[in-house]
Amino acid sequence: MTSDRPTFAGWVSRAALGAGLLLGAGCATLEDEYPVRFTGDPVQDARPRDKVLVEYREALAALRTGKYPEAKLYLDDAIRRIGGLLSGPDDAAAKARGLFAAEGTKTYIGEPYERAMAYYYRGLLYWRDGEVDNARACFRSAQLADSEAEGAEHRADFVLLDYLDGLASAKLGGDGAGALARAAAHSQRELPPYDVRANVIFFTEFGSGPRKYAGGDFGEQLRIRTTDSKVRSAKLTVAAQEVRFLPWDDLNFQATTRGGRVMDHVLGRKAVFKGGADAVGDVALVGAVIAAQNIYKPVEKKPEPKAEKKPETRAETKPEPVQDRKAEPPAPSRRLGRIEAIEAERRAAAEQEKQQAAEAKKRKPDETKAAKPEYEKDEDAANLALALGAIGIFAKAISVATTPEADTRTWDTLPQFLSTGTAALPAGEHEAILEFFDAGERRIDALTRKLTVTVAEPNRDTVVFLSEHPR
Repeated sequence: MTSDRPTFAGWVSRAALGAGLLLGAGCATLEDEYPVRFTGDPVQDARPRDKVLVEYREALAALRTGKYPEAKLYLDDAIRRIGGLLSGPDDAAAKARGLFAAEGTKTYIGEPYERAMAYYYRGLLYWRDGEVDNARACFRSAQLADSEAEGAEHRADFVLLDYLDGLASAKLGGDGAGALARAAAHSQRELPPYDVRANVIFFTEFGSGPRKYAGGDFGEQLRIRTTDSKVRSAKLTVAAQEVRFLPWDDLNFQATTRGGRVMDHVLGRKAVFKGGADAVGDVALVGAVIAAQNIYKPVEKKPEPKAEKKPETRAETKPEPVQDRKAEPPAPSRRLGRIEAIEAERRAAAEQEKQQAAEAKKRKPDETKAAKPEYEKDEDAANLALALGAIGIFAKAISVATTPEADTRTWDTLPQFLSTGTAALPAGEHEAILEFFDAGERRIDALTRKLTVTVAEPNRDTVVFLSEHPR
């Protein structure tokens, strides 16, 4: 037994320390360390898991600035990487399905609409090089990438991809009617018929595309943020011809209609596990505190029997004899006797107070000691507090280590709208004006620009890439 009760917080802190050391000794990060490099090349400096995303961005930047060879290199490597990951095992993706690795640690290949755009851009570059058959293959691969949508009505529903597939077939001497019919089925406006005599094909884009962000209690839900573009159409005036570009495809629509993913279910289970572990930790820690409060209990003492006090007997006082008045001393003597009596009483009272103070001083330590209870340790409560504390802290640590966050890496330079158009132009250089319009058909003067369309060979298609975004 001990006379002092120790703080019960010590038991919980010991439990926390033990659980923390246990978790620290048993767990290691699942994310591979990668040395940071600064070569100036964004692709070389990127982490391996982010290379495809960086290549997507760099390819589009090169395409918009007319650096077509660079754009082809970036897209070829990105497509090779995503093809290998989709067809073979991916250790990083397998780890990301585990509890303790975030989805963002897997190798990025993008959502279906992002992969479709990589194939689309590569297709128009193939067409620009005169490889129409390879261009058609890319458009079909892009449509295939978009076929992973959850709802059947939103699978492979890019209008432009099917339209270009049919146009390529028609240019190669085949029948593009089937592809044109598929494109018309998904289109909200009437599509122009194929004109195989048109030797200039314009690929046009405007607006800013979708962005990803995480929602849900633990960021486990992948959500899409969209912003409608101010630009709603465009017009190119060249060689007395006007080519109108209306939105054929909306990437905001493509991103928001993909439906559920397999990874969404994985992240949902991880979020449930995280929440459950956190709740278990709360319950266990509350139990540890309650148990710790009962480790030391006061000892109940049996009251000691009190000694019986004998009744005090008062001494009988004899009545003072009545003195004869005649025997009384004279007045001055009586006065002196009264003063002595008063002085004697005062001294007696002072002596009594002194004795009472001395007795109180003697009794004080005994009373303090008696007022302080004694405690005894309950080993069962101590073990329970330690066990619950360890369980609580361990569960909390497991909850913190569980990573259900969705992967929000985004190809954030994509446009919102895609369009196309054709023209028949003779060989040579042709001055042109590109204008953009808002929803009310009002021209946006700040975006108007002049350009030159160069037709090198009239018997071979000339591909022109037009973008709202400045070069």
